[in-house]
Amino acid sequence: MPDRKAYYELPAGPEPAPPFPLPVPLPASPEPETVEIEYPSSDGQPMAENDRQANAMVNLFLSLRAHYAADENIYVGVDLLIYYQRGNNLRRVAPDVFVARAVPKRSRDTYKIWEEGKAPDFVLEVASPGTARDNAGDKMELYARLGVREYWLYDPQGGLHKPRLQGYALSGAKYRRLRGQKRPGVKVAVWSRVLDLELRFEADRLRLWDPAAKEYLLTLEEARALRLAAEAAREEEEAAWQQADAARKQAETEREAEKAAPQEAEISAQAAETRLQEEVAARQAAEQRVAELEAALKASRPPHEPPD
Repeated sequence: MPDRKAYYELPAGPEPAPPFPLPVPLPASPEPETVEIEYPSSDGQPMAENDRQANAMVNLFLSLRAHYAADENIYVGVDLLIYYQRGNNLRRVAPDVFVARAVPKRSRDTYKIWEEGKAPDFVLEVASPGTARDNAGDKMELYARLGVREYWLYDPQGGLHKPRLQGYALSGAKYRRLRGQKRPGVKVAVWSRVLDLELRFEADRLRLWDPAAKEYLLTLEEARALRLAAEAAREEEEAAWQQADAARKQAETEREAEKAAPQEAEISAQAAETRLQEEVAARQAAEQRVAELEAALKASRPPHEPPD
């Protein structure tokens, strides 16, 4: 288990303060509370600008969702609109990936902070040429005001952020940079207190390391490859069992045949002897019958008839 405190460039002392109330950046909507406000689930913007950004978002989202699948009070979102001012549907932001603890796991069209009772605890923005500047500027300030405990930046293509993986923890009203740790073959390794995982940048991709299990969280492709390998192994094992069972049955059949062979030979010999005796008896009976017929024939001739 890594020394988690070593990752934080924060003053010694208690954990950062809990999320504070969001300042109202604009006047509240003048509409009466009785008027229903629509909070659209789409802002009309694409999920990603390129494949690198999309793959990073999807892999991170699916890995985290699978990791927390057993916890019904951890919600993992991807590119979901978060509304943070009730009555004003223009006050919204769509993090690339976020995690909210102590929030029920359920399907959502949007995430309304006043309904959920809190902002997400973890937000990661995947950089693209059109979003990198905003991610490191206005969005960082907004997430700090919302009380997001950790904010992360990841640059999948390079040239947009340096280093390409950066983590920040909320300290008071501002974010402070998290210190990375050295790992063999890993360019950047930073601990997330919220996720209880280590985020690593290696081989030009973002990986999530679980120190408790001492293994990486699987990506979608890795999980699929592992599932296919397991299915192939099960099929091979089943085929081997079938072959072994067929061999066992064949061996039992041969043993039974060996046991039955002497009995069958004895039965065959007895049958042959019986047939031979029957043939001898039949010949004897035939000879006796011939003799009887000849005797009867002699007895039936007239006295003057010469013998044959």
